[in-house]
Amino acid sequence: MQFDAYEFGIKKVYQKNPLFKLQDLLKEGNIDIDPGELLNLFIYIKKEWESVKHFNVQGAIIISDSTTVTGDVSFRKNELIKDIQNVIQSAKKCIIYNLNTNGFIGHVELKNDKFTYEDLVIHSKEHHIISIYMGIKGIDIIINGIPFESENRMENYSDVINYRSLVDISNYKELLNRFFKERIQYDPFKSLFVYKNELPKSLHSLIEENPKLLKVKPEERFQKELEYFLKQNCLGKVLTEVKNKFGERYDVWISTSDDKLYVFEIKWLGKSLTAEGNIFKGYNDPVRVMEGAHQLKKYIDDAEGHSQALGGDFRIYCGVLITYDAREDMTEFDDFNEFTGYPQLDLKQHFKIEKDKIPASKYYKKVIQSKAK
Repeated sequence: MQFDAYEFGIKKVYQKNPLFKLQDLLKEGNIDIDPGELLNLFIYIKKEWESVKHFNVQGAIIISDSTTVTGDVSFRKNELIKDIQNVIQSAKKCIIYNLNTNGFIGHVELKNDKFTYEDLVIHSKEHHIISIYMGIKGIDIIINGIPFESENRMENYSDVINYRSLVDISNYKELLNRFFKERIQYDPFKSLFVYKNELPKSLHSLIEENPKLLKVKPEERFQKELEYFLKQNCLGKVLTEVKNKFGERYDVWISTSDDKLYVFEIKWLGKSLTAEGNIFKGYNDPVRVMEGAHQLKKYIDDAEGHSQALGGDFRIYCGVLITYDAREDMTEFDDFNEFTGYPQLDLKQHFKIEKDKIPASKYYKKVIQSKAK
């Protein structure tokens, strides 16, 4: 019986990544702007407007590559509250900001007449631009005439995306902890460990003797699960199995809009089933973790070569060693003292996997006492 004839499937619990959706809309409208930077601008606008929307002043933002900018005032540095005050005290009806694709203000208009949401949709469609309607309930984002985010409209748009749930990759610890709790700990989707109902009775003894036996090729499962999770939950471009000019492979790497590179090296510890039905014990030794640390160090030491291989002015900003520990004892690792001169290395993302959730009443007996033996 062959045990490698499995079809790896990720549970379909994710919507399409907002970054991908935004990229599609920009491409359709032939709008030349970095989607990651645009998302960050949207998030900033949303946050700022949230603090002033209760004044019930109508506003709009027009983002276009044809906007002429004569000064150096970014919308991020603009004092929105003062503009609101000008609208109210000048008896005007609304305010319109015209920005270039870098978020700098070309000009600001105070209007005597209000505009409608439909006006912005038509204007966006005709001129292939981005329009943002700012109203009492929040902001509506329209790209090439298509709604991307809607808070003021009563209709339910099927393609409205909650981009605010995306997390910047600089908060990778938060992302990795979420991923572990949702997808790995206690094997919620039964995709990591081998279970008796998956084996013929003649092989049940394998599980009885090795209760935390992992399935065939666990490295693929850990990597693909993490890849899908990051693509759906973080800002940044996520790629996997990237090779440099030396043939070396990164497990997962993420590039940011400001050319920072985060490299994630995945190591797993424990025993796994082989395709022939045997037990592979070669990765049950914590020395494997130290090998992963040296691997990341090597990537950093050859920063120039890796930058050229990746086709840009990239440097490894942060190298993260992720250890998924399915050993029976799951003891801690020795200190990584030899890497103290590498502040960009995080070697302590150690995640201990239990096959089943242990009731609090049995935790001491099953975990604490068993480790003391």
